[in-house]
Amino acid sequence: MGKLSATLQSGRKALARIAERRAFESYIRRGRVPAALAAFSEAASDERKFLALCAGLSTKALSNGKATTHYTWRTVGDDKVRDAHAALAGQVFSWSSPPATGHPGTEHNCRCWAEPYFGDPAVPDSLLALTRNRRVVTDPAQSIASIETLARPDGSIAASTIGTVDGTGISAVFQGSSVSHLVSFPDGASYQSLRLGEAREVTVRQDGETRLQVAWLRRALAPNLRPPLPAPLLLPARDPGDPAGPTLVEVTAAPWATMLRGALERYNAAVAAPDAMGVGEGDRSVVAFKIWTGGNNEEVVSLHQETLTQEQVAEVCEFLPDVQAQTNEAATENQPQRATMTPTEWGNLVHWAIYKRINGLKTSFPTAFANVFPEISIDGRRLEIDDPRGPKYGQAGTSRLDVLEKVSATTYCVYDVKTGRSGLTLNRIKEILEKLPVGVLVYIMEVRPFE
Repeated sequence: MGKLSATLQSGRKALARIAERRAFESYIRRGRVPAALAAFSEAASDERKFLALCAGLSTKALSNGKATTHYTWRTVGDDKVRDAHAALAGQVFSWSSPPATGHPGTEHNCRCWAEPYFGDPAVPDSLLALTRNRRVVTDPAQSIASIETLARPDGSIAASTIGTVDGTGISAVFQGSSVSHLVSFPDGASYQSLRLGEAREVTVRQDGETRLQVAWLRRALAPNLRPPLPAPLLLPARDPGDPAGPTLVEVTAAPWATMLRGALERYNAAVAAPDAMGVGEGDRSVVAFKIWTGGNNEEVVSLHQETLTQEQVAEVCEFLPDVQAQTNEAATENQPQRATMTPTEWGNLVHWAIYKRINGLKTSFPTAFANVFPEISIDGRRLEIDDPRGPKYGQAGTSRLDVLEKVSATTYCVYDVKTGRSGLTLNRIKEILEKLPVGVLVYIMEVRPFE
């Protein structure tokens, strides 16, 4: 084996840094370092071992973290996409037989990505020997009670079932370009999300009947959401001049409440058990919603859980890597004080450190970070986030966001920093949903130290 190229040498050093950081964090949290992580650390410490590791990766791994044989070519969908790449959009290719342009993302400035295609187009799952695995979760701090998966010989997940401690069941099926998630609640209600290519559909059922159905096309990286027409159920009209009128949270009664619960259950499951939910390393689970006004429905809400690849995150919420880096550094510099503090005190310290760091970036690079706002108060009425007349810290009727990125006038990214085990809650979703301006597409995602 020869000497490493500059690119591989840079990759080796990056892997060594990541492995060291993850090993330290694992030891602090769990008192041990996983064998797989120790193996990566050893491989990254030596050039020959690292090259052997690279040579052994003969199967291309997709962004879903599982070895797969095929993928679907996806593009951003705007007028900047190369004609040759636009012609490949939606087609399925084998990793062992790339098209003439090469795999997505390999050409200079290519923003295309490979969407996981589960299984082999020529071999249906019914002909495969699927491997069943069931695991019981005994950690009392976890909301998940059990995880059961069916895996193909290539390692990709064909189906999974997650049971929670309150009796909620979350089932997923991954077949070809179709991904289906079904959240079944103990009271008989259900929330189903279906992805078939660029089409998305969410269905809510209660009392054995379909009560709500929302469908849209995801033509670009950010979902191109469309109001449900016609809507099976109409929300009550709301008079903006009537202070006693129903608030948006009050309006989110069934079936909208079931949509909220379903999207949140699916999101928390994706965070807690990413493999079983088809979320890979490097991908980011988000909760996305949009509210429309006008027409017969004064307020129509679409809320769903989405998984973004690294390429998609770079296009939609481009400051996520910066927020993640500042969170990591804030946690690292305050790590020595953690042992003497309560979890709440340490979390507050990390949040304050993140606030100071991002404000420092805004001062040093005012243009680049003009649309990033740490620890900002929102009240649902302000149209311009940076309006100095906006709500102040602690003002009655406001909510606080850890970090908000205003991508455009119609798209926001909310970064919810978490330092403990608690995840995104239903009340938090409702609070953000009510306080952000109507008509804005919002992505909400957790950011945790060292992830």
